[in-house]
Amino acid sequence: MLTSAAAVVDRVVGLEMGADDYIPKPFDPRELLARLKSVLRRTLAASAGDLGEARVRIGRCVLDLAAHRLIDENGVEVAMSPLEFDLLKALAEHPTARCRASRS
Repeated sequence: MLTSAAAVVDRVVGLEMGADDYIPKPFDPRELLARLKSVLRRTLAASAGDLGEARVRIGRCVLDLAAHRLIDENGVEVAMSPLEFDLLKALAEHPTARCRASRS
């Protein structure tokens, strides 16, 4: 999460709600990049788990590439537009591009 709410209670609530990290504004761009890389290191190995080629783990959800749907941790489909799905698919298929793009 990147937000202007910087109180400790805000950070704790954000993390308890499922955020991988919490960065209050103002922030140093180098710190943001370092935190993004840290999250990627933790999640890239998990996303390449035993799901097969047609499914990718994204946090607590599973992106089913063949069925064009996102399933949450309870097995419920997350509603999203075709554009949202395509964007999530692109990010899942090219995870390291997220850090390279942020350097420019």
